Amino acid sequence: MIPQRLTSPARRAPEAERSDGIVYVVLPDRTSFETVDATPDRTAIATATRQLEAIRDEWLAPLVAQISEQAETLGRLTAERDQAQHERDELRRRAHRANTQQEISILEREQIVAEREALRAARDTLEQRVRELETQQAESRTQASSAAQTAIHDATIVHFVAA
Repeated sequence: MIPQRLTSPARRAPEAERSDGIVYVVLPDRTSFETVDATPDRTAIATATRQLEAIRDEWLAPLVAQISEQAETLGRLTAERDQAQHERDELRRRAHRANTQQEISILEREQIVAEREALRAARDTLEQRVRELETQQAESRTQASSAAQTAIHDATIVHFVAA
């Protein structure tokens, strides 16, 4: 059985003529119903198949190859980018660590300088205190010597008076 379909005047299939690879379409009159043969033409199928194969071979195959090549390039570039980012992050960590150690060294140096200054100040205070104590000791000796001389002198006077 040959497939057929009914068309209305508004949807009637146009008639076509082929000449030198060009299709000429004759529009139907829109006044009557008629049956249109829906059986495909074998030469038309073969021509369409060849055209699709040509499209596949001439356009699609190179396009697929180009897309594959670009996907490989993109994958390689992505891997290189990821590696570069990893190296950058590692360098940042090292630089931060070095800066932190440098800051610690600076802080340690500042602490050492501050401790040195505190020790110098304590030494100066202690030296001042030693000088004050030596001065007091000298004054005490002077006073003791003076008191002893006064006591000797008084004892001599008492001794003369008592005799």
